[in-house]
Amino acid sequence: MDAPPAPQTDLPVPTAAQPEAPAVPESLKPYVVYLHGKPFIRYVGLLALAHERGLVQLTARIEFHSDALVLASATATFQDGRVFTEWADATPDNVGFQVRPHWVRMALTRAKSRCLRDALQIGIAALEELADE
Repeated sequence: MDAPPAPQTDLPVPTAAQPEAPAVPESLKPYVVYLHGKPFIRYVGLLALAHERGLVQLTARIEFHSDALVLASATATFQDGRVFTEWADATPDNVGFQVRPHWVRMALTRAKSRCLRDALQIGIAALEELADE
């Protein structure tokens, strides 16, 4: 019977991977805000960049509505034929105080933000997606 191999002592010590900050196009940097040290993009910046990159249609609709929850979907269509769809939700309790009267529309804005982030390959969340701005 063969003896087990001797343990190697010259192997590198594993370290926790340090996540790199997602790259944000230069034109979006004025729309990046930091909360608690983390970057977030504003919806208006996503929309501006999407138009620069050939957005021809952005639609959003309420898919479900109750007194406590709204689900919305959004679809972005670009000149080159690419189509992206994303969903989001909102409740009266997961929106900021100032937008609470408009919590239903916040689901639409969140869905559009997520849709545009997918289309534009933006790896940071939109400010409007936060549970309480």
